[in-house]
Amino acid sequence: MQQKRLLKSESEILHSNAPNSILAPIIHFCNKPTELRHVRKLFQHLPTFANKKRDDHIYGATRYISNTFGIMLMDGDKNNFIDRPMTNVERRHAWRMATFHCKCTSSCISPQHFTVRTLCKACSCLVYNMNASQDTACPCCRMNEYWDIIGLP
Repeated sequence: MQQKRLLKSESEILHSNAPNSILAPIIHFCNKPTELRHVRKLFQHLPTFANKKRDDHIYGATRYISNTFGIMLMDGDKNNFIDRPMTNVERRHAWRMATFHCKCTSSCISPQHFTVRTLCKACSCLVYNMNASQDTACPCCRMNEYWDIIGLP
């Protein structure tokens, strides 16, 4: 059941069009520890996490997603080898990779579309949307404004 919830929540995250104001606290909690229930509140804009009931399966999926995003959890179990939290170096590397874009040649790009953003199946990086000409928008989704460095997603 936890794997089913995990797949559903990952799909919802990929298809989410949430504004930067909702997603900004995620970056804050990459350096400051938080509790698992607070992470669930961060993702409440998604249908899977909107359920208020105590559900052990969704908490397991939330722990996995937190570890995937590099969110530091206070109640993290150091002996849990399945959902091992990232180290500081791994966390910085993952967030640095999130700013990369696909550099595959146009002939070998195999796009995978998730509503407004596209990921390359070969390298798993974001594919820039070069059709739009908005200077202040994210080059990948063209909906949100850039949040850190102009020209990066």
